Amino acid sequence: MAKWVKTVDIKQFLTDEKGYEGIVSISNNIANKFIKEFPDYFVSDIDHYDYDYQFVNVILNMKDLTVNSFILELDCVQDHYDRCISAVELFNVWLNIIYDWADENRIWLGL
Repeated sequence: MAKWVKTVDIKQFLTDEKGYEGIVSISNNIANKFIKEFPDYFVSDIDHYDYDYQFVNVILNMKDLTVNSFILELDCVQDHYDRCISAVELFNVWLNIIYDWADENRIWLGL
């Protein structure tokens, strides 16, 4: 059984909110929770041994997300099958990156 070294409870943010506004709100809350829980160098010092570019990129994208920026981003985002992806699909990609990072670093997400 995995021994968790830290808990970052994001379950409280995973609500049934719908549409772009809901995804933006959930994303902003999750990102702010991670930023609050970890030292500044965690998301800003690329030379630090804890720095994970993919994870940090997701957290910063989620933190800065607005409805308008989300709509613009979706106009450009394509998956590896070269098709446009939906807001929910992009959000799920982000969550999968967060889950994988958390498992790798033994962080319990409260789920």
